[in-house]
Amino acid sequence: MRYSKVKQIRPNTLIVGIDIAKQTHWAQIMLQGRLIGKAFSIQNTREGFENLVRTLKAYQQKLGATNIVVGMEPTGHYFKPLAYYLHGTGMCEVVIVNPYHVNRSKELDDNSPSKNDRKDARLIAKLISQGTYFNLPLIFNTWAELRTANVSRMQLTQKDGN
Repeated sequence: MRYSKVKQIRPNTLIVGIDIAKQTHWAQIMLQGRLIGKAFSIQNTREGFENLVRTLKAYQQKLGATNIVVGMEPTGHYFKPLAYYLHGTGMCEVVIVNPYHVNRSKELDDNSPSKNDRKDARLIAKLISQGTYFNLPLIFNTWAELRTANVSRMQLTQKDGN
């Protein structure tokens, strides 16, 4: 799968960095290089996603942002429900950042490699604002079904030892 770099950060772009986790994600909003408010949690549920969308629309209106870019690390499969949900709303562009870049940025940011969900959300937002992100290639319909069938086939052949 090929990831393509996109150029859509304009001066009034609301940037949202999200640190993905199994149950609770953390988000940090940034506009024109400045952090907006504190990092906040998002439950990995439909209700949590709906709350996020309401929050982003409110900030967009309040700050006069022209567009929204939401970025996250492609962590396992946990990012997919949120990515597909946000894509389906049509209100924002969903991008990904390389986990390696987030890891390396931790040490540069505060001279500490420590893991912290709020810190990671801030770093992801910062990387996006610097243009260090890629377009997320979401697949739908027949292509999604083919991917699922292929994964199932590989799992079955590994179980059988073939």
